[in-house]
Amino acid sequence: MAITPSEVDRIVIRDNGSSVTLLKSNGLWSIEGDSSDRADIRLITSLLSTLASVSPLDVLPARDLRGKSGLDPLGLKNPKRSITVHDSKTRTLSLGVDGATAGKVYARTNSGSDVYLIPADVLSQAFRPAQDFRDHRLTALASENIDTISMTKTGELQCLSLKRDPREWVLESPLSAHGDGKKITDWLDKLVSAKVERWVVDGTDTSHFGFETPSARLSLRAQGESKPLIVTVGAPVPGFPDRFYVECSDRPGICEVNGFGTLISVTPESLRSRALRHVEPDSVDRIEIIKGSSQSRIARKPSGDGWMMRQENDRDGSALSDETVSAWFEALQGISASGFEPATPEKLRIRGINGQTRIRLIAHLSENTAEEGAGDVVLAEYTFGTPSGGSVAIREGASTDLLIVPEKAMELILITPDKGAPNEH
Repeated sequence: MAITPSEVDRIVIRDNGSSVTLLKSNGLWSIEGDSSDRADIRLITSLLSTLASVSPLDVLPARDLRGKSGLDPLGLKNPKRSITVHDSKTRTLSLGVDGATAGKVYARTNSGSDVYLIPADVLSQAFRPAQDFRDHRLTALASENIDTISMTKTGELQCLSLKRDPREWVLESPLSAHGDGKKITDWLDKLVSAKVERWVVDGTDTSHFGFETPSARLSLRAQGESKPLIVTVGAPVPGFPDRFYVECSDRPGICEVNGFGTLISVTPESLRSRALRHVEPDSVDRIEIIKGSSQSRIARKPSGDGWMMRQENDRDGSALSDETVSAWFEALQGISASGFEPATPEKLRIRGINGQTRIRLIAHLSENTAEEGAGDVVLAEYTFGTPSGGSVAIREGASTDLLIVPEKAMELILITPDKGAPNEH
């Protein structure tokens, strides 16, 4: 065919009077006509690759095309099947009858004089219903481009709402918490790339598909877009408990998608982070550790090599190595909550959260800092409760929730020049 697949921008497939037209615009393929929709780039790439690489197994010169080997018996005088490819030129591959042995078919290019016997691979790739060329990915979104998500489920008063800020995912509803980036990304990847198993035939009675009272409604907004993509999840497909009828606002029709029962059963608790909010250690210039009436101040040395720790009324202080402080940070950021409790006055009292045991991470902004004025900025503050039953509660800033963590986390307030920092919690 002498084509370069990346330069092709139009394909027309004709079969017994019907046709499928595939068009590329701005790098994206679509189906034209009654089944107008986003096309499956993988199917088109495979088809073009086959067309570009097909080689004849045998050649019938024009002088031999007579009798039983003429164009009419070979199905090429008025061919019923053809593939026309457009780039800077137009090329047509006409397909005739099958060869004498399986897996071969007679073909002709651009009404040329010769006939070729070629592998029949192209038949199954090109001659299929237009519906089969529709993109099998439910959406064309990439999870890394999405910055807001909301999901409303039938029977639940509050929707699940998440938003991506410059640093992380944040849960905004039904609870306020920072999200687990990996879990949210994994969930989103499965959601946007969910596979369409089947499209419902146009004209089918949709009254039993569950869209009057949908199982769930999801809104996904990509960065820089004002209009979100809406995914409406109807009823389960009979006989397939985890397959649902689904509508997507950027494409026509109703489809069946596997795995949606699992996707919409996600809970805020399963997506929230169980770690303390991440603070970049390099951004911290001073650490304050308060326990009752005693206070330790750990600050970077002016030279930037190592740290100095001073207790109250300690003029000289003691040196701490970068390795010791790095291990302390690693232990702090390795804390994982086994559960959460609301930071109500009653819970604060029961858990012993009274401000007597705290860790503060502070950055010092110089006069040359453009973003904010000079001075100290508290990057994070953690208030520890009283250990009980092998666990202890930590309140992060003024969070509305308490993290319940192993009691061993209390060792984080014991950093000393002699003992160093604990390595694991």
